[in-house]
Amino acid sequence: MHYEHLTIIFNGEIYNHQDIRKKYGFRCVSSSDTETILHAYARLGAACLAEFDGMFALAIYDRKNNELFLARDRAGKKPLFYYADGNKFVFASELNALRGQLEVQPDEAAIFQFLYAGYFLRTIRLTGIS
Repeated sequence: MHYEHLTIIFNGEIYNHQDIRKKYGFRCVSSSDTETILHAYARLGAACLAEFDGMFALAIYDRKNNELFLARDRAGKKPLFYYADGNKFVFASELNALRGQLEVQPDEAAIFQFLYAGYFLRTIRLTGIS
């Protein structure tokens, strides 16, 4: 969906989007929560996330500033996976969507840490990003 200079890719649901429209007086063309997100981002920037009650993963591209904004809900109900290596940047809210874009190899050290501790002890390493 597009609004002004913004384009969104969205997976999820914003339960309180009608309340947000009323609070800020947004005049939307559709009844879609996706349009509410675009209006909120246009007005509030990244701070709009504090207004959202829901489960979501989203990407908003700002053509005017040539910026990409990625976010997910605070609880992580809708995950957001991404990969960057300096030449390629891909993202998705479902891991299977990345399989056709990347050559995926298991990280045996991370698997061992997860089996030992029950969670990942280290963060993802991204290389080649300047």
